[in-house]
Amino acid sequence: EQYQRLDRNGDGMVNGKDRVKGKAAADAAAKFEQADADSDGQLTHAEVLAQFPDIDETRFSRIDKDSSTTVSLDEFQQAAAAQERARAKKAKASAEE
Repeated sequence: EQYQRLDRNGDGMVNGKDRVKGKAAADAAAKFEQADADSDGQLTHAEVLAQFPDIDETRFSRIDKDSSTTVSLDEFQQAAAAQERARAKKAKASAEE
């Protein structure tokens, strides 16, 4: 159980990638808490817009995986992780050119 907790990305190995994912999740959690104006554990589109004005209704809907009209911490962290993966992929592609 402790090994699984340390293997944050689930690849069967405990290495630097797990630490990065842990930091990214912690960073996302801090941003989520800051955006959660009413401290109810869910972000409305208005709360998201107040902190992240570039997230329009369409993008918000993609983050809201369960279509509940609010974003949970898990959904927020998943979106942040996906965005980080996209950035890393783009940086790697640029470096290879």
